[in-house]
Amino acid sequence: MSHVRLEALQPLDDVFVLDRSTLDGSESMVLTSRYGTEWQGIECDSTGMTVTRGGSRQGLGTKIDVGSLNASFVDGVNPVDDPDLRPGVPVRLLAEVEVPTSIATFIAPANPFTYSATAIWDVPDTDIPKRITLEVRVSRATDVRWASNGYALEDYQRIPANTWTTVTGLVAGGWNRPNLYFNRGDFPYEGDGDQPVSLEIRNVSAVELGSPLFTGSIDKFRVNYDKQDDRSYISMTAFDGVARIASTPRNGADGPERWQARFDRLLKSCPVPYVAPDQIEEDDWDNVENLDGAEQIGEWTGSWYIDPGYPEILNDNVSGAACSRVIPVEAGRVYYLRVGMAVETGSPLDATASIDAPLTEWQASNGTFWVNRSVIFRPMKDTVTLTVQAPAGRRYQIDSTLIDVRPRALWAAPVVHDSDLASHLDIAANSADVGWYLDREGTVRISEGGGDPVAHFSDVHDEGDPLHVCYTEADVSYDTAEATNTIRFANHGRKDNGTDIPVPATAAPATLPLSTWTTWQIWDTNVYPMTASKWEVSVDLRVSHPTSVYWWHPEGGNYGFVAWPGRWYTVTNGPTGNLLSRSFDFRPTNGVPGGTTVSLYTRNLSVRAVGKYEADDTTLGAFIDHAAAATWGERAEELETAIETGTPYDSLGEGIEDQAAWLAERLLARYSRPEPTVSKVTFDAMECPDIAPQLDIHTKVSVTHRGLTQTSTIVGIDHDIRPDDWFITITLQEARN
Repeated sequence: MSHVRLEALQPLDDVFVLDRSTLDGSESMVLTSRYGTEWQGIECDSTGMTVTRGGSRQGLGTKIDVGSLNASFVDGVNPVDDPDLRPGVPVRLLAEVEVPTSIATFIAPANPFTYSATAIWDVPDTDIPKRITLEVRVSRATDVRWASNGYALEDYQRIPANTWTTVTGLVAGGWNRPNLYFNRGDFPYEGDGDQPVSLEIRNVSAVELGSPLFTGSIDKFRVNYDKQDDRSYISMTAFDGVARIASTPRNGADGPERWQARFDRLLKSCPVPYVAPDQIEEDDWDNVENLDGAEQIGEWTGSWYIDPGYPEILNDNVSGAACSRVIPVEAGRVYYLRVGMAVETGSPLDATASIDAPLTEWQASNGTFWVNRSVIFRPMKDTVTLTVQAPAGRRYQIDSTLIDVRPRALWAAPVVHDSDLASHLDIAANSADVGWYLDREGTVRISEGGGDPVAHFSDVHDEGDPLHVCYTEADVSYDTAEATNTIRFANHGRKDNGTDIPVPATAAPATLPLSTWTTWQIWDTNVYPMTASKWEVSVDLRVSHPTSVYWWHPEGGNYGFVAWPGRWYTVTNGPTGNLLSRSFDFRPTNGVPGGTTVSLYTRNLSVRAVGKYEADDTTLGAFIDHAAAATWGERAEELETAIETGTPYDSLGEGIEDQAAWLAERLLARYSRPEPTVSKVTFDAMECPDIAPQLDIHTKVSVTHRGLTQTSTIVGIDHDIRPDDWFITITLQEARN
């Protein structure tokens, strides 16, 4: 087939590859297939090939199925005769795109030398390998071979005299000047002497070996022998890496963690190559938009005067009225707001902050020690007003930071779910409204749904659009049963079935010295050794004056907060097996009046052996679009997720947003109302062979049908390839925002 090329990863000549080569094949040996194999074409007659990749929409999610390639051959490919072609051998199918060439007929000048080269100059210089074919005629029998940039690419091929002979060569990517080398010195003819050999070239063509359409491994061969025509009919089946992913057992995943970290954790057990998504570090917010600064979130206004030299300093000539600033936002998005305040002189005072409604209250501290309060909220209009109120007659410093929280900051819950890796990837993708897939080269990738359409399919031809493709068939439907206006999440989680350990505690210090570190070692492990591999420590604390409390966090390093008088704080450290986890550190803040010590009170100390988990699956929702349900009737769907519903440690603040509600809003906006939808498109790839290599799972395309245009995401690709035909069918779903 001239428009595709089927290749298998085969051992190189003169090397021995473990588990691949025959024992009597070579004296050289390589330990890995990286240096001992190369992609070689399966050169024989094929009666047809079919390829299926990707999956389909199932309810609210996308299910990735095992991809397959089925090829039929007549003679030529016979595993009985060729031991290198057998189950387990990697194979790939390449698209071939014709490269324009300007040479039609070429007559070389008479060449008096026995060794010469003729360059084919007009093959474009690209990094994609090319196969060049031409016809050659010589006046005397000659050896011909391909070379490029001075390197031989092919063995010599004998060209008979006065006969047009087809010569084919494969040129590596980036080598744009392939040459034909002629040599007649090895077989001189009587009377030839130094007589020149005339050379003619015609019908030069070149094709690029495009990106793979399919990459996988051979699963089986079947050979049928026909007695009537004495021929062998062979069928070959290959599967892509999804088969190995679906057969890889996976019991659960740790956490809580951001969804990028969840995919990274899962893919580390992946048996095929993968590209993990970029992760967000605890203090690295390159992937969010920080709207800090007066020029971005609005000037402070009100009766509080702002010193021009210190635009965030509120001076003491104030009347006590509120100070505010207007913040531009986008309705429906999720934002994180942090407000910090410090009073310069005097004792601590109460202050309040609000965003169009009471937000939080806190007690401003003395001196330079900042007090921060934060909230995650979703505004319902395009501006909100941040208001800060504090008594008059004081000098304050105030700071505010607004962060646009992207979906990338979503958290995945710890999971106990005895299944396979593919199911766990599905659950992680559902939880963050992203997608995973196996690309054409056999690599697992994660898609967030971005990018522009790579092709425009239409029922009206458009000469001016280089991405335009005329489709031959489109499946278009309008089905009210396809709408989903009631959503529930079958949420996977885990719970600890740990046990309490009776450990007598050492006495907590009754008083803490001012401005020095004090450590409370809760128990002596020499006297009461820990038998569990992991444990969790919890205690209630109360202090008489502001005090910093620190503990050893399981992720490593000290973490803590400022404890204020007048309330009990529950502090939990673990689960961890680190001995440092049995200690808490205290340091009173500056400015404690009337003495040099702080009183410390403790209660409810508990130590639990943890690390033995069991499934804790719950149902979240229902989330309902009531207007759509009233119009179209209730249409309910359930989606498997692993959404974190607690408050994992996060450097941004004191909690996380309601991720289930966020996810339900996105899905209801996409699916709650029935729309005319193009679900499949078929087109003739022979008419636009350069489009086929551009299509992959989770790439976007636009489709126009009778005036209706929709932007869709490809979730499945099917190829039906015959000697003279090549049709591609793509399965579509609504594009993610």
